[in-house]
Amino acid sequence: LKFRFNPDRERLQLPTAFRTVLGCQIDSMWASNQALKASAPVAESSSTSALSNTVCICDPDGQWQSVSEKPTKDLSEFGEIARLDTSLAVIARCVLVTYFDIRCAQRLMLSSPGRCEPFPPAAHDVRTVRVNLSAFAEEVDHMRGGFNQFGEVAHISASHGHAIVEFYDIRSAQMLLAAASGSAMPWSPDQTNSSSAMLASMGAGQWPLGNADVGGMLGFQNVMNGMEGQVGQE
Repeated sequence: LKFRFNPDRERLQLPTAFRTVLGCQIDSMWASNQALKASAPVAESSSTSALSNTVCICDPDGQWQSVSEKPTKDLSEFGEIARLDTSLAVIARCVLVTYFDIRCAQRLMLSSPGRCEPFPPAAHDVRTVRVNLSAFAEEVDHMRGGFNQFGEVAHISASHGHAIVEFYDIRSAQMLLAAASGSAMPWSPDQTNSSSAMLASMGAGQWPLGNADVGGMLGFQNVMNGMEGQVGQE
């Protein structure tokens, strides 16, 4: 099954035999995506939102082969350590250090150019939180202190009744999530999954894969098999 996008039209072109079966589904997904885009919070760009609190630092001399006093003391010079992982020290001659504050991680990176590189954060190393403002106000009766009561805010943006709050420190985000009682959730710049991105492209009148065979990917294989005779007649 080949889906083709005509740039002169707004919708995806389907083979005639499939229009009656799939067209309504595509239209439904397109309409749903428009509603989601209209209601979703829009986060403004932040210079620190995509940065990781974890740094991979080379240990060529093998001085940090275990979580001991020396690596802890050496790396604590840049800030308070949340985690120290030396499991790669013997094989790869490097250790992974996670700081509570993103600025500490950046301080280490700047101090040792060529020796450090960012490492993907753990799933629970959340610094940015999406907050439903009206629900949050009902849950938290001490809103007068604002989000700064949980820690220093790095960036904040608001849209459609939601706020995207980025903290410098992981613990600040955790405290906000704990106080929110379900009115807030972790947020990341790249949290949109591939299927959502695909539907968003379709809703915008675009097909990112071009003339790709996507029948199996969209789960329409059974429909294709059942209408094989009709396609042949056409």
